[in-house]
Amino acid sequence: MCVVFSVCYVIFTNYYLANISDTRLFLVFIILVSFARVIFLIVFTSFALNYWNRPHQLSHALSANSYDIYLVHIPIVLIFQLLLTELTDVSSFIKFGIVLFFSFALSYAIGKYITNRSPLLSVFCLFMIFVLMVIFL
Repeated sequence: MCVVFSVCYVIFTNYYLANISDTRLFLVFIILVSFARVIFLIVFTSFALNYWNRPHQLSHALSANSYDIYLVHIPIVLIFQLLLTELTDVSSFIKFGIVLFFSFALSYAIGKYITNRSPLLSVFCLFMIFVLMVIFL
């Protein structure tokens, strides 16, 4: 929803800023845009406080695995980026979405199902992945 508002805002401001020639009208426009930004921040903050400030099963699962996700995601992101460098016809935004989705899903799965069950083995595997990346990249 925020993305839709941001895109509409950029289109609106670019269209009207390009067509304003009067200085007084430009100042009124700038004041109205500033006022709209403040109103948006107030509405967004109140929405976030009302709906995102509660315990949730997803936030509990992510916070329980956050450090494991942090440790595992770096080599996974690099591997996916290297795999997608050959695709020159695909937009970089689509590549970003692919890397984001698969690296998050794989990092979460590895952090939850592998790292928590055998911590010593997971530390050794992470160390070996980093060593191999340093050697071959």
